[in-house]
Amino acid sequence: QVQVSDGARVASVDGKVKVSWRTGPGINGIVLAQRHGGGGHPRASGASVDGPLARAEAAIVKETLEFVKSGKRLTDQEEEAVARM
Repeated sequence: QVQVSDGARVASVDGKVKVSWRTGPGINGIVLAQRHGGGGHPRASGASVDGPLARAEAAIVKETLEFVKSGKRLTDQEEEAVARM
């Protein structure tokens, strides 16, 4: 089962909830993924979290929205580095 909400995709696979973030300019998805033992690229990152799916999805979407609303952004220098990846 897959749910998509506000830039975060969550899927229940073999009892674990797989989370995938796709972000736009200025947002570092790695920060979100690392909070859950994951990683990736600033624009495409992921992690696995404990379920069930509905609870994990609600927590991930809430955390993602709070992160985006917090105003934490990549610096211009960091953004240029991402563009070169």
